[in-house]
Amino acid sequence: MKFTVALLGDEKPNDEFLAILSNDAYIAECIGTDKRLASIIPNYKVVTCSDNEANIRNDIIKQASSHHIIWLHTTMQIEEELFEEFEEYAQKGFSLVYPNVIINNQIKQSQNWYAHSLELLQTFEIEKHIPKFGIYTNTKIIDHYDTQMSDFSFYAFLYKNIKKISLTLSESSFIEFDDQENLDLSYKSAIIRQLPQWYDLKTELCPHLNWQNENVAYATSYTLIGNTLLDIGDNYNAATFYNRAYHFFANSESMKNLIYAYYLMGEFQEAKKLLDTYPLDEQNQKNLNLNIENAQKLISSLEDTIQQNPNQLIDFNELLQVYPGALMFNLEGVFHVFHNNLEKGYSALYNAAIRNPLNPDILHNLAGVAKILKKEEEIKQLYRRLLDPI
Repeated sequence: MKFTVALLGDEKPNDEFLAILSNDAYIAECIGTDKRLASIIPNYKVVTCSDNEANIRNDIIKQASSHHIIWLHTTMQIEEELFEEFEEYAQKGFSLVYPNVIINNQIKQSQNWYAHSLELLQTFEIEKHIPKFGIYTNTKIIDHYDTQMSDFSFYAFLYKNIKKISLTLSESSFIEFDDQENLDLSYKSAIIRQLPQWYDLKTELCPHLNWQNENVAYATSYTLIGNTLLDIGDNYNAATFYNRAYHFFANSESMKNLIYAYYLMGEFQEAKKLLDTYPLDEQNQKNLNLNIENAQKLISSLEDTIQQNPNQLIDFNELLQVYPGALMFNLEGVFHVFHNNLEKGYSALYNAAIRNPLNPDILHNLAGVAKILKKEEEIKQLYRRLLDPI
């Protein structure tokens, strides 16, 4: 068996990597976007470069002469034995084979999810368990990537189609990265919110719950989805799921999380209103009130500082440890834009929008920078992902 090697990334691979890619015993062809490699790697085909990873993946599948593709990145390190090990599993009919991962010299021993794909889905964290590079896929099964999902398209396919994918860990295989990729998790939000439409809550997403008490089980399942959204910063949609959970069964856990989501959105008055209307136990009531009061004071103080002394150095990394909310990201963005660091300002404001897409000041600030950087369409797509009904 010979593989097609898909090579993504625009950095030139090191000499050891290039030598492995010259092994014609297992490699029929390499396909990538870097034209420079055509004179270095045998049987190298070029596809059009794109900011949208899904476009590149789909073009590679169209160009490939084989259904057996190994997906690599130019910044990673691999062992030559990887191809032999993957061939063994490919011949057994697996449609996805993944290795163990080394990141920053730390071994991350992967779990083998063979015959446990639904349990993998139930973690709501597929991207933490399966790398998207250093893997084998059979394109008869994993055949197309959603261009609306860009760099999350591989995981979007897994979340939506996990039941039809036969996957396994190649236990003796290792790949190495210097850094872990930072994914735009607003794409994940759009996927997670659709899971209850794609899968049965009772038998596939949350089968461990006691569904004899249906309202409690629904409340718990929607709270779990809300927690996942909150963890990735989508406080607005997390609040929607907490509201839904509370509707099924009035409980302090869903309400506490709902109030906390509003606190992170910077919707302090709404959070206070809920605390007054639906009082929690004394300790949680006290802690949330104190958090809200302190965050309000901190944001107000920072606004005054930036207005009165805009050249003062501010350590936003430290401040985000204190209050990791939308308004803090907004102030960080404003601060960087004032100092003409537009890309850094854009990144902070983008994060602010994920955390509260309803805030008009955040939208105004982000839209202004996006216009300068010619990223208006990117912002339109972000707001559609966060706000369009699913």
